Amino acid sequence: ALVTARFELRDDAKDLGERALHELASAARRDPDATFTAWREAGSTRYLALVVEPDVEALRQMLAPHLAGEVTITRHELVTSSDLARRHRRPR
Repeated sequence: ALVTARFELRDDAKDLGERALHELASAARRDPDATFTAWREAGSTRYLALVVEPDVEALRQMLAPHLAGEVTITRHELVTSSDLARRHRRPR
């Protein structure tokens, strides 16, 4: 399952918060079923993380000291993707 996490870091905690995000990505690399990608809105401290096989509680705990508010978690279901195997595509 894919989960999106939307959150904002405090201005004074941006560097530490981003370090926590790097730690979460490193942990995901060690898990063959997990993926963690974080995006920052250009010029701001608002973030969107895309997480497959998430440990949502770990995400909240690691970011908690750096947050400017709450983490909003949304669970998603796959409908389709350009990454699907070629056998799923129609011949040209």
